Amino acid sequence: MATPRDVWAKLWPALAAVAGVAAAGTLALHAAFGGGLGVNLYRALTTMATLGDQRLVPRTPVQYAVLGGLALLGYAGWGVVVAVVAGTLVSLDLGALWEGRRMEARIARLSGHTVVVGGGRVGTHLAEEMARRGGAVVVIERDPHRARLLEEGGRCLVLALDALEDGVLERAGVARAGGVALALPEDAQNLYAYLAVRELAPHVPVVARAESVRAERQLRHLGVERIVMPTRLGGLRMARLLAQPLVADFLDQVVDDARLEVREIDVDAGMPWAGRTVGEVAAAEGGGSTVLCIRRGERLLALPTVGVPVLAGDTLLIATARDEGAGEG
Repeated sequence: MATPRDVWAKLWPALAAVAGVAAAGTLALHAAFGGGLGVNLYRALTTMATLGDQRLVPRTPVQYAVLGGLALLGYAGWGVVVAVVAGTLVSLDLGALWEGRRMEARIARLSGHTVVVGGGRVGTHLAEEMARRGGAVVVIERDPHRARLLEEGGRCLVLALDALEDGVLERAGVARAGGVALALPEDAQNLYAYLAVRELAPHVPVVARAESVRAERQLRHLGVERIVMPTRLGGLRMARLLAQPLVADFLDQVVDDARLEVREIDVDAGMPWAGRTVGEVAAAEGGGSTVLCIRRGERLLALPTVGVPVLAGDTLLIATARDEGAGEG
């Protein structure tokens, strides 16, 4: 499917050629017939447009050659322009273009959404999971086939563009996003994309994919705190299935299948939990809630006892069992 940029890339050389013929014809008419450049530019354009100037009558072989050559070159130039326009309009999907404009208008109204850069296998699973959790998701995928599959899923907004091109990240609303996931297949692409994201949104949370240890080190050096290596995770997952199958089943069926609701809660100074103990917070949450861990600065307090105080600035990880009978009827 051709895009407006494709049309312009094919059209501008033809238009430049027509302009060059008009300029050369103006000079040639000036030399052959005399008169000012403005008059001869008008004569050149009318000759190229097949209209001609009735007052311009050739009398010498040079004048005949100038008018004849200008007419032929003009016809050829305009013919190329018409052919390019006709050919590209045939391949230009105006319906898709209009839908793309509507998609961008919807994205422009979003705030706090997730931007997934790369809609391959990793990016697709990531986007589907974030959408399942109820958040708005924007995926940037340059491959038209993959972009169309994501659109047909109906759970994500999709920009069928190259995320590394100028202006694309802005159109995805990165500056207003609640988080960005870099899931491009090549490490160099994710490194470049991270720098571009940071230029637009210095404080937005970023998770990046890495395929090599070297890329992981480079991303950490740039400041990325959350890095995922799919090959490493796959190996660890297979090892856990062999060595600890019950743990793997628990994570799959209880956590991943949403039988256990796990939430992150930032404790601000004005919240009633600040100053209370872990036991009091769990009781206030109800439903058999458990505080799994507390992140306090750089420290991670796993499975804190009921007497541990909760301080302003902490981040709590609270698990609550879902009522499997809720919503049944």
